[in-house]
Amino acid sequence: MWDQAATKLPAGPHGLDPALVARVQRERILDATARAVADLGYQDVTVAKILDRARISKLTFYELFDNKEQAFLAAYDDAVAQALRRVERACAAEALAPPAQRLEAAVDALLGFLAEEPEVARLCVIEVLAAGPTGRQRRAATMDRLADLMAALLAEARPDRDLGPIAARALVGGAEEVLFTAIERGESDLTALAAEIAATQLRLIDG
Repeated sequence: MWDQAATKLPAGPHGLDPALVARVQRERILDATARAVADLGYQDVTVAKILDRARISKLTFYELFDNKEQAFLAAYDDAVAQALRRVERACAAEALAPPAQRLEAAVDALLGFLAEEPEVARLCVIEVLAAGPTGRQRRAATMDRLADLMAALLAEARPDRDLGPIAARALVGGAEEVLFTAIERGESDLTALAAEIAATQLRLIDG
């Protein structure tokens, strides 16, 4: 997710823009945080273990983040933003397609992103629950945004159905539980679930 080629700086004095250096170092920390959390679990990750993977100094870390929680939440926020952009692009690309097809494209885009980034998938779906009250608040906000997208797509797909926000949230929560189980078990082909999840959403609405 974070471009590895772009996260390398030349050794020694380089005269690069300090803002660019800070961005590159930040991305190295976020990438290292995701890898450390995937390997060890949020509770067992320390700043030292993040630094081992990022290969940066403690001073550099604390110039950018106050603690591991702040680095974790920054990685989570970046990942969610990228995932939602992927979903929105998929919906826009299928703008003229039938609503049910757009729904499947949205789910496929989200699951495709997570399948490409297994460490990020674990961070966003599983480990965020261990990141204290702030992590759980971030997750709830993400679920709300996904529920809003889902409600809009389902309203188009089934305009005769009165789908309220609670129903949309329940459908998103059910899909998230399926993902949680798949990621926890180490299943890699998440995209294979996309069509089934989208079809299940419509079947549930149809009763």
